[in-house]
Amino acid sequence: MTGVADTTAGSWRPNKGESDHGTHVAGTIGAAKNGIGITGVAPGVKLAGIKVANPDGFFYTESVVCGFVWAADHGIDITNNSYYTDPWMFACKNDEDQKALIEAVTRATRYAEKKGTVNVAAAGNSKFDLAADTITDTSSPNDTTPVPRDIDPKECFDYPSMLPGVVTVSATGAKGLKASYSNYGLGVIDVAAPAVTAPSTRPRTPRRSTAASCRPRSTAATTTRPVRRWRPRTPPVCSRC
Repeated sequence: MTGVADTTAGSWRPNKGESDHGTHVAGTIGAAKNGIGITGVAPGVKLAGIKVANPDGFFYTESVVCGFVWAADHGIDITNNSYYTDPWMFACKNDEDQKALIEAVTRATRYAEKKGTVNVAAAGNSKFDLAADTITDTSSPNDTTPVPRDIDPKECFDYPSMLPGVVTVSATGAKGLKASYSNYGLGVIDVAAPAVTAPSTRPRTPRRSTAASCRPRSTAATTTRPVRRWRPRTPPVCSRC
């Protein structure tokens, strides 16, 4: 977003090669109850596409901050955050640069909360115990050459999901147990919800079912019954929310 929101028509749409994950999430939440495909858990809900990823799929601090502020200033009730802020899977307070990134996003989420917005975020897909004494992060920084490091999750945060005031959601599978890939943690996770084989809508494709803990808070009441050869009447409304 580079500090200024692009509000041109269709600016939320994924470009060629970009993920349509946000559109999938939007369908799970708000697909119309029209007898075609699935019905979202909240059909008729109003959705806004606030795209904070760059064309390479990175969610950098400036854009994330702008997304929370834009949502707050435009009366968004709930934000759905299916990412961690790049390039650090865990940003640590004992590093001054990383500390500044955490502080920037924390101020943005608190600003949104004061405006009445509830911020919801996925706990992550790395099987980590976020309440452990130590976690080995082998993927950061993810935009250059990662350097393996052991971090203390009480001082190093997967953010925005681990920030104060943010609702942190882990994923459950078909049997109501924790999804194998989902992060977890006593005192860290606020709620768990179904996410495995979550059916939804995507543009110009049949309904797909995809597993990812990015969607747990939107999948509590979806169906997995197969639907043959259909095209959704509900247009895609959100990209990379």
